[in-house]
Amino acid sequence: MLFKLLRIMVLYNKFFNGFKKFIKKTNLDKIIGAIIFTVVVFTFLYLFFGSSNSLFESFYFVIVTLTTVGYGDIVPKTFNERIITLLLIIVGIFVVSTITAALSSYLTDRLMEKEEEDVVGNIRLSVEENSQNIMDELKIIRQENKRLQDEIDELKKKMDKE
Repeated sequence: MLFKLLRIMVLYNKFFNGFKKFIKKTNLDKIIGAIIFTVVVFTFLYLFFGSSNSLFESFYFVIVTLTTVGYGDIVPKTFNERIITLLLIIVGIFVVSTITAALSSYLTDRLMEKEEEDVVGNIRLSVEENSQNIMDELKIIRQENKRLQDEIDELKKKMDKE
């Protein structure tokens, strides 16, 4: 039982550390804050400058328009509502594209990190193999050098005898 609890705690910690890293890299907290701010501002703009919409209808219209769903059950009727809707559509496109860009950037970064780790691993392996080959070659050269030195010494002895 204790082992299962420990495993759950480790997984929980791993998940939330990954989630914190995701939030930090994508600035998702700022994006969500901007979305909430936009929803609140445009809801009250519709409530105060629109025709007879209730708070819920204004909120509903803003959410449906901001998410680019646009059911068409509530439509802007007055000039003020249409201007506010145009601004909301522009903001909605910006918000959706910002979220998409943040997620795309995060996934691309993760892919690049993985590829970078693979490249670094391959370089390390190559360096280790090459250094081993160099060490083997150096050993052979030293043996050859020793053999040649021995031959030189023998030749010197023969020359001294003559």
